[in-house]
Amino acid sequence: MTAIFYALSVFFLVALIVVLFYKYKNCRNAAVFMLLFSFCTDFLVLGSQLMHELSPYSQILTQIATGAGGIITLLALNVFLLVYYVGMEKDKSSVVMMIISIAIILVSTMLFFTLRQAQIFHTVMIISLSFFFYLLVIAYYFKFRQKEIFLFVLAQIFLVLGLMLSVFVEALAPIGLLVWYALLAFSVLWFRRKEDGKILFDRLPIGASKIGTSTVMSIFALTLIILFAGGTVIFTSFKSIFNTQLENSLSAASDARANDIESYLQSYEREVALIANSSSLKELLEANRNDIAFVSKKEKVVTEFKQYLDLGEVYQKISLINDKGEILASTDQKKVDPEPEEIEALIESQEIIYKQAHYSESYDGLGVDILFPVFDKERLVGGIIFDLSLDQVLNVTKDEKSLWSAERLYLVDRNNDIVSYESGEKVDSFEATIERKSAGACLAKKEGETYKEKRRLADGSSERIIGSSSYLPSLDWCVLTEASEDRDFSVYQDALLIAFLFCLAIAVFGVGTLGYFVARNISKPLKKLQGGVKIIEDGDLEFRVKIKSKDEIGELADSFNKMAMALQKAREGADFEVKRRTGEVLEKTHELEESQEATLNILEDVQEEKTNVAQGKRRVEAIISSVSDGLFVTDVAGRIILFNPMAEELSGFKESDAVGAPYSEILRFESETGEETDVDFIEKTLRSGEISSIGQNTLLVTKKKIKIPVTESAGPIMSQGKVVGAVGIIRDATKEREVARMKSGFVSIASHQLRTPLSAIKWLLEMVLGGEVGKLNSEQVDYLTQVFESNERLINLVNDLLKVSRLETRRVKVEPEKVQITDIIKLVIEDQQINAKAHNCEIRFDELDKIPEIKVDPILVRNIIENLVTNAVDYSKPGRKNIVTIRARKRKKVIEIQIKDKGIGIPKKEQLRIFEMFYRSNEAVKVRAEGTGLGLYIANMIVDLSGGETWFKSEEGKGSSFYFTLPLAGSKRKSGERSLNE
Repeated sequence: MTAIFYALSVFFLVALIVVLFYKYKNCRNAAVFMLLFSFCTDFLVLGSQLMHELSPYSQILTQIATGAGGIITLLALNVFLLVYYVGMEKDKSSVVMMIISIAIILVSTMLFFTLRQAQIFHTVMIISLSFFFYLLVIAYYFKFRQKEIFLFVLAQIFLVLGLMLSVFVEALAPIGLLVWYALLAFSVLWFRRKEDGKILFDRLPIGASKIGTSTVMSIFALTLIILFAGGTVIFTSFKSIFNTQLENSLSAASDARANDIESYLQSYEREVALIANSSSLKELLEANRNDIAFVSKKEKVVTEFKQYLDLGEVYQKISLINDKGEILASTDQKKVDPEPEEIEALIESQEIIYKQAHYSESYDGLGVDILFPVFDKERLVGGIIFDLSLDQVLNVTKDEKSLWSAERLYLVDRNNDIVSYESGEKVDSFEATIERKSAGACLAKKEGETYKEKRRLADGSSERIIGSSSYLPSLDWCVLTEASEDRDFSVYQDALLIAFLFCLAIAVFGVGTLGYFVARNISKPLKKLQGGVKIIEDGDLEFRVKIKSKDEIGELADSFNKMAMALQKAREGADFEVKRRTGEVLEKTHELEESQEATLNILEDVQEEKTNVAQGKRRVEAIISSVSDGLFVTDVAGRIILFNPMAEELSGFKESDAVGAPYSEILRFESETGEETDVDFIEKTLRSGEISSIGQNTLLVTKKKIKIPVTESAGPIMSQGKVVGAVGIIRDATKEREVARMKSGFVSIASHQLRTPLSAIKWLLEMVLGGEVGKLNSEQVDYLTQVFESNERLINLVNDLLKVSRLETRRVKVEPEKVQITDIIKLVIEDQQINAKAHNCEIRFDELDKIPEIKVDPILVRNIIENLVTNAVDYSKPGRKNIVTIRARKRKKVIEIQIKDKGIGIPKKEQLRIFEMFYRSNEAVKVRAEGTGLGLYIANMIVDLSGGETWFKSEEGKGSSFYFTLPLAGSKRKSGERSLNE
């Protein structure tokens, strides 16, 4: 704990120095000075603490190192202040004072080592010597009226008090350090206002702005980072190894205790078996209760039972029962018949049964009943009940010794009641019930495991627990062995922390020494350069710096000399040039005065135009910022030049990040189905100069990898007939997609709910029309036929709605197989013959090319062709002969199918909506009122799912031609809930 206090004091010191270094510029030198001297004090104290931790016999040495370290640092600090503040840095008296101080330090240290056995004497000597020295310092300061230094002295007094009194209370040392740092910082801030204080800070030899100090501090920082990172890795690895060792140890201990208990019980099972084989027991079991010899046989058995009880304290009572559960003989006067279910279990299993643990008043303790079967020639004739005292069983667990100080043992029965705890100590009742997941898991799984828990203690704190459980199959109990990870690891944690801090001190000292020599080699030639600069600054341009090194500093010196030479030549030429130019300047001054007036007039016009442009720009920016959709503008190269607030909100990128970046790096899209999405619509617009948009089911991937459903479109920016940029609009489609999903869900649920009753109605109508419920007259048949046809149309509508729901939610199963498309077309034509004859229509098939087999789902493809052919037949013109033509041809990478009719056609104004769900043109409603408007919608979705495209050509009154393609490469297999027609 003391080491942690020291670490906190070091952290507080660093924080103070950072504030001084960055907040108050003229205190930087003092901040670096405080850092070095304070680190020296801290590391001396930490080193002594480490010695005390590693060896209990070095406490005297610890006190000596602590006191000597504090005095060494304080003496050096005061000597330094005296020398530099009073101005004796070149006086002999300063040298004499420093020698006297060092002599006092050495003599004091030798005296401490010589008399190290007198602990109290050491303390008195250290405190007396320190205060004597401080009295001299204070008197000296007040003599020369230097009261400003008083806070320095007061801070040091608190430090030495803390260090000295830490002999009795360790925590006072870091408290003294904290007070010292606070007073030092306050005194520096207060003292810097004085003019003398500023001079003192500037005269400090360790300047914070010097390159040597910067080099040393950089090496210090790098070393600290490496040490802290390495220390963290070592600490984490050590703790992981410790936890593994603790888990293995607890698991072995738990298994060993469980095995001991099982072995103990098995040994007594063998003894019980000998008792069960007694001939007197079998004679009593076979005797009749009404027989005169029954009583004598019973007494004989009871006598044998009592003899067994007298042999030891293992059995507390023994009872004999017959196969009906009746007690025939017992050593206990209070005869309690066993439960019927126990007798049934004994008869069924014919094995030893361990009953639930119970509290026994006869011996004031816990026991467990053992129900042992008795056989006569492999026939179960009864059983013996032994009341086994658990004291003997629990004594087995007390012999195990633990490596861990905080280890605890729990023996838990099948009801989670604690039978024993704290290394085998028994309990006298069942008031303590263990409510832990570990015990319940062991009893439920019937096997042990290693576990970790965080448990709250009685004082409100919590501790981490590591434990292991083992299952006892004979008793159906569990053994839990636990230890506190926090308490066991704390011993190693303190030692690791102190060792780390000591290594840190050694590393910092070594790196500081190395950094000093490195900085010295760098700063020495730089000081020569600095001197040369001052000489040239005084006007001596003939001076040259003499540095012979070939490194970067030597090159800098050569450049400096060349600069001085150039300055000398420039100065000589400048005198002549100044004279010549002076005349020219006077001549042109008049011309400038004349043109000044004209220039002012031009500037007024330019300023007015700039104001108009700025106002127009502000108006455009205000309009763009107020747009509720995401809006961005790119140049002709695709780089973003404008990004409105809504675009920032949708993408997660700020305008400063987006402007200047390529569009594709800021706005990334992917399909909801996981397929790639064409996001080059901006490039298409820039190339073609036409409006383009992104596909449906598209997600925008934000900066934080969040996926948002969007719709997007782009338009060109034209200038003099050329595309100079593009404007993109992004709209958040989250709400629209949610509404669509809700609609699909409603349609699916409603369709499923309607399908069953409609099917039942169809079945009942078929029965009635078939005459199964009685003969119908013609009028009844006519009415029921109309009802049957209406019901059939409603069933078809429900089936179409289910198809739509499965297609929209992508729940349709796609199972491609090699098929011949022409075979599917011929099957559809055959199925449509009845409908075609009803509409006076002929269906023809023209196979224009040799169509190869492709891998597609035949059910889906048949649905496409059936929907398109049905529409062509149903919407043919009435009253004349109609022809529907189906053509199949092979293109480059697809098979193209065309269904052409000469029916009513589609008005041009309604063609854009023809693939919408439930949409039917006005002419279609007139020709066939009972249509649903789902056929083309379903066909289009299936084609899209199969990787093809759909389009059409139509002219009102002349017919329509619908086209769709299927890829030669085939469709991709897709898992789903069911096929389309199920």
